[in-house]
Amino acid sequence: MTIRWNFTYLMLESAILYQQAYIQYKSIDTSYKHGLSEEEWKRVEMIAQFFKPFYNITTLFSRSQYPTINLYLHNVWKIQKLLEGKKGSIDPVMNEMATSMLKKFKKYWKSYSMILSPAIVLDPRYKLKFVKFTFSKIDREIVEAKVKVVEDHLQLLFKEYYVSSTTISLSGETSNEMRDELEAFDTFDNHLGVL
Repeated sequence: MTIRWNFTYLMLESAILYQQAYIQYKSIDTSYKHGLSEEEWKRVEMIAQFFKPFYNITTLFSRSQYPTINLYLHNVWKIQKLLEGKKGSIDPVMNEMATSMLKKFKKYWKSYSMILSPAIVLDPRYKLKFVKFTFSKIDREIVEAKVKVVEDHLQLLFKEYYVSSTTISLSGETSNEMRDELEAFDTFDNHLGVL
């Protein structure tokens, strides 16, 4: 299945589980002509091993018991590293498969990397350094430009949040003194230009 890599993994894992049954059936039934050779079984195992991280990451992202947006960048980066590694495989099937998958991956990565990357910055374990690290491993040539876009998105989000929270607090019964303090903070924040 060209777009359902996790289902392909499950199908291959099921086949591997019954490998001995297929081999026995081939030796018992002479009309059974679709059995796999030893080399083909090795390839099935190799492809299943290749797809296992995709299945694990897809399962991780589709959970509903906890937030997953902070896991996005780190795990998608793993997928890209895996695809890049297998793209140069000496096995022609693996090379062709990884090249095709990497092409499709890059199409979606271009769209989503900038939208979802700011979430990792809000995770106290990673911050902006991890975004820089990840982008430097993926695309060294334009890492600074991509990190700048993430920083700009964060600035916009902060300003939008700040304006809406200030508007809410100022619309209530707020003293002139509180209003002056908030305006002073806004001026201070605008001069810093940093989160």
